[in-house]
Amino acid sequence: MFKKLSKSTSSSKSSLSSQGQGGDEASEDGSMKGMMKTGQQTEEQVFWVEYLTDGQKEALSKLRTALTTKSVLMENTHLGTDTTLLRFLKARGWDVAKAETMYTNMVAWRRTFKTDEVFEEFEYPEKDEVLKIYPQFYCGVDKFGRPVYVEKTGLVNASALEK
Repeated sequence: MFKKLSKSTSSSKSSLSSQGQGGDEASEDGSMKGMMKTGQQTEEQVFWVEYLTDGQKEALSKLRTALTTKSVLMENTHLGTDTTLLRFLKARGWDVAKAETMYTNMVAWRRTFKTDEVFEEFEYPEKDEVLKIYPQFYCGVDKFGRPVYVEKTGLVNASALEK
């Protein structure tokens, strides 16, 4: 079985061995094939961005340099963080050229459809009323760059939602 995450789990890479049974082993690329059955993951699998090999670190550096050189990298946004670039690299099997193409296509798509302008241009006059009966918000990102969404479900006015 895998070690479950706990505060006492060592962060040492050597102590995080994958000794799975019945197809629950993590693959070499850190994916969680077979892990969905048990829901258990090692610390290394959950926090894979903190356990990069030298080759993966080099690929990250090459990707960042290539995107910066082409003026494509969205540096001052969540899309320019190491975590985001690592996701593109992992999605393309750590192939820098393929990750670069994928990222460049994503940026082109965002520019074509003006996705980054939505918050400035979108008009939502009912927003204040909706927030009164269904309080929710985004409060930044976690240490991996993922958005953190909060719903105050205990404060939802269910009868007002039905109207």
